[in-house]
Amino acid sequence: MRQHIDWQEVYRTLERNQRIIDSGWVPTPQEKMKALLKATAALARPLVGQEDSEGVIEVVAFILGAECYGVDCRYVREVLQMRDYTPVPCTPAFVLGVINFRGRIISVLEARSLLSLPRADTHQTRTLLVLYDSKMEFAIVTDELVGIRRINTKTLQRDMPTLTGAGGEYFQGIARDCTTTTGSTTNIIMLDAAKLLSDNRLVIHEEVVD
Repeated sequence: MRQHIDWQEVYRTLERNQRIIDSGWVPTPQEKMKALLKATAALARPLVGQEDSEGVIEVVAFILGAECYGVDCRYVREVLQMRDYTPVPCTPAFVLGVINFRGRIISVLEARSLLSLPRADTHQTRTLLVLYDSKMEFAIVTDELVGIRRINTKTLQRDMPTLTGAGGEYFQGIARDCTTTTGSTTNIIMLDAAKLLSDNRLVIHEEVVD
């Protein structure tokens, strides 16, 4: 069913935003983050379960280090600002701890450590991407949220040196020439969210990890 769009409200919002821009107002980093999180959540909700006949899907794109990564929107429950977490002793290095997310306790995983990337600057503002399926739910820490992008899964480049080595089992392929929020193009390394969510190594068990 085609979703109804209230174009009058869209136009009112655009006019309101233009008046704000014309007034010389410059948003703070926190305000930019809030607006981006709201837009991402609004865009992601109606996309769940959708993939067209050409294999085009929407992904949530984010930055880790010097690279842009993406995960299928169908596995993204929510995007959050980084928050305090409770460390859990005797867990793997990539497990930062746990948070209370809407009444549920979920793990917070350091994506950089999981993918064998260099550690991040602790002063950097980061975001949490809550991934889920029918059996698992956890959050991964990202450096910066880019937004929603459309990619064609049938044209992913899968035989690339970037996709090998530590953490390579979680890579699906590379989407070429994806447009960023600045209008430039970049490559997006697609993460296999289904594989991440089904990996028993990412489950926090009660037993001690050596």
